[in-house]
Amino acid sequence: MKSFHTAVQIDQARWAVTFICEFGVLSATRIMSSTEFIEMITAEAQLGGDDLNSFVDREQTDLM
Repeated sequence: MKSFHTAVQIDQARWAVTFICEFGVLSATRIMSSTEFIEMITAEAQLGGDDLNSFVDREQTDLM
């Protein structure tokens, strides 16, 4: 099952991150430091990089 998150920056050092399941069910909300948030999105980018690259390739192809 795929999931995604939304994030709102509370202040310079904290983020409120809400994790949402594929069907729109709220999974959890967590307050993270900026360091934790950056580590999380960096890890996601490394894990999903191939998916993202193939998505960007498809988008660029569709625009031509």
